[in-house]
Amino acid sequence: MSDEPPFNRIPTELLCEIFSCVTFLDSLSLTTYPFHVPASHRAPLLLTKVCSHWRNIVLNTPTLWSSLAVDMERVIDSEPKRRFYRFWLDRAWGTPISLYIFDVRRSDAALLKNNADWIDFLLDNAPNIKHLLTGPHVFNALLQALHDKPDYRNSRFMIGGHLEGLSCVLNGIDHLRYPFHDQTSTIFPNLRQVDIASSSYKGFGDLQIHKLTHLSANFGLLEFLQTNHPTLTFHKLIELYLYPSATRTQYQDPNGLEESVRFVFPELRFLKIFDSTEGLPDTRRTLAHFECPKLDTLQIENLNPMMRLNRVDRLHSTGDFEFLAKFLETTTSSSSRQSRSSGSPSSSSSSSSEQRQRQGIKYFVTRHRDFLDAAFFNHPTIRSSIDFAQVMISTKDPSRSRYYNLQQQQEYWTLGVGWQANVDPASAMNAGAPAPAADGSGTGTSGTSPAPVDPATARIEAQKQSFANTWKAHNLEVVFSTCSTKAYVGWSRIRNRTVGKSFVKEWAAAFWDKGPYVECIEQSKGAELVPY
Repeated sequence: MSDEPPFNRIPTELLCEIFSCVTFLDSLSLTTYPFHVPASHRAPLLLTKVCSHWRNIVLNTPTLWSSLAVDMERVIDSEPKRRFYRFWLDRAWGTPISLYIFDVRRSDAALLKNNADWIDFLLDNAPNIKHLLTGPHVFNALLQALHDKPDYRNSRFMIGGHLEGLSCVLNGIDHLRYPFHDQTSTIFPNLRQVDIASSSYKGFGDLQIHKLTHLSANFGLLEFLQTNHPTLTFHKLIELYLYPSATRTQYQDPNGLEESVRFVFPELRFLKIFDSTEGLPDTRRTLAHFECPKLDTLQIENLNPMMRLNRVDRLHSTGDFEFLAKFLETTTSSSSRQSRSSGSPSSSSSSSSEQRQRQGIKYFVTRHRDFLDAAFFNHPTIRSSIDFAQVMISTKDPSRSRYYNLQQQQEYWTLGVGWQANVDPASAMNAGAPAPAADGSGTGTSGTSPAPVDPATARIEAQKQSFANTWKAHNLEVVFSTCSTKAYVGWSRIRNRTVGKSFVKEWAAAFWDKGPYVECIEQSKGAELVPY
């Protein structure tokens, strides 16, 4: 029998997979995801300290070192820090790099122009950058170096030609500089994923929208791109994120989008709109110009955490959701037209099957208060065109600390969400106890007496049941999460699916999107969704 420790007998390939998972989880906990901030207490550096066998494996697995967050000011003024970054990137040599370059302060922006060492550092140590996230000063300085310097032109294709994902925030002051206007397609010819927030998109006229698969931008990009283009087709786009403009929260420009302009997304699967304004003006205006025949998920997010939720009296039909109904009708009819014109006779049966299966989008997910409205939930077109509708309600007061007691919960749930304050715990609990958990298990063990319940806990449980009963009157499901301060209201016509369960993307997510991975981790922790 071998004296070697059992763990050392695990095949190297399997250890590499385990180490990759550990490194991924450590990265997931960072605000800079997916870019790894090096630290001795996190993988992969931590793994090198366990034993020589592990150290050898980790140091010779390039993918463990393929993500890095770089402090550019330290690169400029600290030789020890440059040596450390060089050590990290040497380990990743030959594999595509995801790089987050911290932007410098505006007062130090001249350092980038006057000191060329940093661009030499990038060209020498990270020629194969696949994903890049940075700020306006570094971005403009990088373009300046790649555009102007003769000695960099031979390296331009190396650093720019490999880049597939770019994320950059350009605010109202630090916009794209004039010399680089309409140069992005020349310097970065293979961009597929673009995340650019800017108050002005002047200079991005050559953005190759026909190549993009993922796009995140302000509403202003649509206004900019419409110039001289009555119809714009994003041939390969599968995910689109739209944010309010940095200088306004709604369409204040009377010209805005021309009435006749159309944005066509033949492959779009996921559309997420961030709109915190009352009445959803940006969302209404934008969806009127969209054609999305294959849209799978529509998500409308509220960016303002202090925006108060609607009280129960919002159950009255007070909202106007014809804009959404018309969009859904257009999406459904576009899908049917595409199925009917699918081409060869051999594909007719599969096209007919697809047309029967697809009557509209599959998921509608939101936590915007305007959708806590019976006019939305009961709209006949909306109910017939969406398989799964989820309105998420936070039961946590954002103005309070993260840790709060039961009395504070009761106070917020009564005042903020509008649950009835005069509910009798005993009568409400007897009127309808919580249904079994989503996995089918019961709420207690048969034949055993229930444990004593704290009065404050009983009152909160009673308020939950009272709230759920109110919504059940509208034939809606109500689900509460047992490991978070969230409740979900909506309907689901998908077999074996509870409205509280998050949807799962069936396509590749954008490199900057942590959402699908966080949901995966939360599910692995055993989050229980309890229907009421």
